[in-house]
Amino acid sequence: MLRLLPFVALLFLIAAPASAQTRSRWLTVLSRRDVDVTTRLLESAISLIACATEASRCPEDPPASEVLWAQAAVRLELASARSPDDEDVRFLHAVAATRALPTGARLAELEAVIALLEAMRERAPSYAASHVAFELAILRTRAGDMAGAAAEYQRASLLHGLPPTPPSHTLAMWEVLLISWQTPMSPSSMFGNWAEVTMLAGDAARAVELFEAAMAAEPTASFSGALARWGLALARDRAGAHQAAVEMACAAIDVGLPHDVAMLERQRQLTRDRFGPFAALHDPDVFFEPHYEIRAYEGLGHECLAGRSSTPYGRRMQLLRAEHSWEAFAAEGGAESGWAQAAAAALSGVRAQLAL
Repeated sequence: MLRLLPFVALLFLIAAPASAQTRSRWLTVLSRRDVDVTTRLLESAISLIACATEASRCPEDPPASEVLWAQAAVRLELASARSPDDEDVRFLHAVAATRALPTGARLAELEAVIALLEAMRERAPSYAASHVAFELAILRTRAGDMAGAAAEYQRASLLHGLPPTPPSHTLAMWEVLLISWQTPMSPSSMFGNWAEVTMLAGDAARAVELFEAAMAAEPTASFSGALARWGLALARDRAGAHQAAVEMACAAIDVGLPHDVAMLERQRQLTRDRFGPFAALHDPDVFFEPHYEIRAYEGLGHECLAGRSSTPYGRRMQLLRAEHSWEAFAAEGGAESGWAQAAAAALSGVRAQLAL
């Protein structure tokens, strides 16, 4: 269970004065009467990014956001080639290329964007360093390089961004995107994702420590706090503490999908209505790599709900759902994973309870 950096959440982190020179330079470029090819490319790319991030700026029947980001990436690649020393353009190109990746991106597609970010880091090591590391960690995770992803999260944990200050003017979403990468990383997102790839790499004990650090960085009743508890539950199970894992799954269910961001509330309520106690696992900003990992979380969650059931029938139904989740974990690929034995032990425990 890994968390993307939700774009809307960056609204709370932006630091306008820190990037005043950047914004001024861009506005100057975009307002010149003598518009050259580079500027036209930038104008077109920014229009596409605005549409991809703000529906109100789109023409009627816009294409899918992936297509918009891909179209912006093409223009920004051309603009970057014409302005090789402009790190802002290079950054926007890298972001657009990342956002354009489809859900099931091929390894070659992932490696191409990884190379783009690595080249950006090589040319300007201090530019948005922690965010570059975070994006590379996500991409390496999707590419199956868990050790490389863990190294990127460790790098991100050692880097610092500019301190946030209140914005002094209304910002367009593309400006927020540009400025947000100069702000500090979210400790909970960084520690939580780092813990996840550490666990997938086979070190459950270290993952427990990192998930605990993620929990300590956030209030209990927060989205990040809920995800940290879910992650800690599975890490504990894989570290051999099954009962403590079920108890932590109960703690995660108690937090639920919190009402902590007003502008996300409408979408989150739809997620709550559909997925109930497991809503936090199905938030759009959460993804699972490998995909069958969600079955392990569900298995622990259903076992928690079985223990809380007030009737024998309710307990049995939840145990049957836990059994199905662990079976699905194995059937969908988990039987060949490094945690197959731990999953099999959890499944045996559930079946023993059903036998009673």
